[in-house]
Amino acid sequence: MDREIRIINREVIPLIQEVEQGGGVHELGELRDFRWSEQLRAFMPDAAEFSISWVQLEPDEILEPHTHPIQTMLVISGGSGKVIGDLRLPLKKGDIVVVPAGCAHGFVGGPERLSGLSIQFGEGLYSDPKNARVIFSGEGTVFETTSKYNQARLDEFRRGPIFEILTDGTLDDPRKRQVHLDNLRRWLVGYRRALVSFQASWRPERADDLSPQDCSVESWPTPADPQNGDVVLEALTDWFAHRMYVLDSHEKAAILHLVLGQAIETYVPEAVSTLGERDLLPVVESRVVHRGVELSVKQLRSQTPGAHVRLQQLLREAWDIMGALSNRMAALARAD
Repeated sequence: MDREIRIINREVIPLIQEVEQGGGVHELGELRDFRWSEQLRAFMPDAAEFSISWVQLEPDEILEPHTHPIQTMLVISGGSGKVIGDLRLPLKKGDIVVVPAGCAHGFVGGPERLSGLSIQFGEGLYSDPKNARVIFSGEGTVFETTSKYNQARLDEFRRGPIFEILTDGTLDDPRKRQVHLDNLRRWLVGYRRALVSFQASWRPERADDLSPQDCSVESWPTPADPQNGDVVLEALTDWFAHRMYVLDSHEKAAILHLVLGQAIETYVPEAVSTLGERDLLPVVESRVVHRGVELSVKQLRSQTPGAHVRLQQLLREAWDIMGALSNRMAALARAD
């Protein structure tokens, strides 16, 4: 933006009025993120540590209670209404609602509608409407919401190109078949590295936590790791092992077992059916994956709503890595 004072009308900022999250559509009223305006985005610092949106609810319109992983403030600029959720009180022009991360809150528009500025201390909650960073309370328990999201991403993984190459004739070429087999072995070696890192860095949060030794890989046969692999695939494969040293116990268990473990348990049997390499089957026929999922589910059930908001973000990141990894494997197999 040049060095001129300008007036930017709210109406020129693109708006959204609903968002899909957790398999349902949720009404937002009127929401206009400042960064959706080219002029405002150019004026605001690139590395801003907060985001701003116009928000507005018509009379009796409801933004249902939800939680999110960052703290926010709502500055009421006009009209009236109510805050609902963990706190239920009337709102009027001039009020400022302070919302810590993880607290359930929603709003209802009053007789003269409810208008304000939503200030988020971090990336905007709805900056990417397809990946809203919120959990709506009306979707059942937060555990059910997290489980539903993870299942949806697992189903999406099943529809990816890594499964297509098993049936579209790609692997009829002996060279491409060997490339894919080598990369599959590298993936499994990376899984073992992540499991070992998990065990080495484990810090139980409660005395009755399942031990990672229940998921021991000491007697698990490890496929040989082929040499001269693809550096991009190697980096994606090792991402999970690296996460084991920086996350909390329940977080590392979730991305290891609910993402990496379940992806492998889903893919390997079908790959073995096509490739005929039965030495890969002990990975999924062992108790490693099943005990790992049991460990993760037990921990997830006991987490607070705020923890589940962060867990959904971590699961999204882990599934994005898994998608990139599996797509890379398919692309390498198809390459001439």
